[in-house]
Amino acid sequence: MLRYLLAWLVSSSALALLHAQQALDITIGLDRLSDSTEYFVPGILEEIEALLHTEYDLSFELIGLDQPNFEGALNFAYESSDLVIVTGLEVSQYLSERTIFPKPTILSLVLDNEIQNLPITEAGTCGVPNLTYVQSFFNIERDLATLYEIIPYEELIVLVDGSASSTNAFDMEAFLRKRSPNENVSFSIVPINDPATALTTVPNTSPAVFTFPLDRVLNLEQQKKLYENLAERGQVSFSLLSNPAMQIGGYAAYDTDTNLRRIPRRVALNVLKIVEGTPPADLPVRMQGFTESLLINLDAARRSGIYPNWDVLADALLVNVNEVGNGQAPLNLPAAIAEGLEKNLDLSVAQRDVRTSQLDVRVARANYLPQVDVSASGAVLDENTVRNSFGTRGMLTVNATASLSQLVLSEPALANIAIQRLLLESNEAALRQSELDVVLDVSNAYLNILQAQELVRLRNENVILTKRNLDIAEAKERLEYLRKHGES
Repeated sequence: MLRYLLAWLVSSSALALLHAQQALDITIGLDRLSDSTEYFVPGILEEIEALLHTEYDLSFELIGLDQPNFEGALNFAYESSDLVIVTGLEVSQYLSERTIFPKPTILSLVLDNEIQNLPITEAGTCGVPNLTYVQSFFNIERDLATLYEIIPYEELIVLVDGSASSTNAFDMEAFLRKRSPNENVSFSIVPINDPATALTTVPNTSPAVFTFPLDRVLNLEQQKKLYENLAERGQVSFSLLSNPAMQIGGYAAYDTDTNLRRIPRRVALNVLKIVEGTPPADLPVRMQGFTESLLINLDAARRSGIYPNWDVLADALLVNVNEVGNGQAPLNLPAAIAEGLEKNLDLSVAQRDVRTSQLDVRVARANYLPQVDVSASGAVLDENTVRNSFGTRGMLTVNATASLSQLVLSEPALANIAIQRLLLESNEAALRQSELDVVLDVSNAYLNILQAQELVRLRNENVILTKRNLDIAEAKERLEYLRKHGES
């Protein structure tokens, strides 16, 4: 009986707690509804769920905020939810131009604080009622400087999404010129609208290309083809976003993937503070701990024939180190040995020596073959000569001789045959030795390459882990400083 009573009390308490949960409706606005398939939005949902599911009855709604329906979609979001989170660069640009926000609003992804005129107070907050944001981790000035260090350029080709309003809502050229490492650089802004003409739209007048996200107009396969063609044309592409550019042929980018994965937790913490009563305008917008890891795609470098200098490589993480590139099939050990035997010059010389010795043996044996000599001659005399010879000479005279001889024994001939056979055997042995030397050399080189590739892979992974540990250590140091500073 006591057991049933305890079970009833536990279930009643759980039901009471469930009924005590306050409803919280959250709308997440995206540039495109299909963006919900990316890890960024699921990360936000997961972090909010982990922080608030025990105290709030959470309800999420994802809406696409495509132009030109921003205003109507936002009004619907404000009317149907308690809090609005926006995740796209384009919608963040649009919202940054608003001054009134009916409900708490969080801009989770910002391209550039200066471009979007996002305010920041001396206390490090936004200061706009019902608005907060996460300060951008993008650093286009750093990106342009790094690209200039990889390949100095007088003209920079900038690829932008022709359908996006965020890249058309401000003076892109003036913005880039202000952040250019060289004041004499000219800029060619190239909107990409049609996948069929994407490559032909890009001029080949400069070796440097900077790409903004193009996923609206080009799918992954089309972007891959664009990046590969740029590399084969000898152009270095630097991407604003590392994912997916570095996986599909982009030359270089700073690691944005790691930074993007850190934002969802910050957004969830902002949501928690807002529902606890902190005004969004008073929430800090700065976020510590963003990484600055440069990624270099060696496969793209091989395709373009342009390699960064050692100063750039020293601070970079290498991607696709072991990729063959240029459409070549991976080379295995038997294929490497076959190619070595085919193209080795010393082996070719040894093969020619064997063929020459075979001919010398045949020439030496020719002395013991039967010898046949055949000769013929003829003469035609005029009538006066025949008449004056008194019958001793005819008008037509033909002479023919033939002889057959066979060498029975000749010590010099036998010695020559024996010598030439020994030389042939010697050259054949040298050929076999050359073949084995080639096999040995190719095998050693192949195994050394495999070992070097594995060593590069391990060292690259070690660099990545070391950088992560460094980021963790720096974050712990900042937290310890803040803790001590707060206590004092």
